[in-house]
Amino acid sequence: MKILDWYILKRYLLTFFMMIVLFIPIGIIVDLSEKVDKMIQKKAPMNEILLYYVSFIGYFANILFPILLFLLGLLGNLFFWELEKNGVQEEKE
Repeated sequence: MKILDWYILKRYLLTFFMMIVLFIPIGIIVDLSEKVDKMIQKKAPMNEILLYYVSFIGYFANILFPILLFLLGLLGNLFFWELEKNGVQEEKE
């Protein structure tokens, strides 16, 4: 792969994982705020709550995956438009 290809791949994956890391805590906070009353009312043990939120991370990341791929595709198009505007052209093999 060319240097530009590695740069684009690295930026794409870095942005994807950063968005996952930023959106999952937001999802946990929203879910916790919705269910905290029921947890207190039913006196749920703390280890069960932690186990629920550990499994919730995988579930929520699975839901976010297609949305984030779509958003990153839009950001990628913006990146390529900027490259074209600045006169950088991809070499054909």
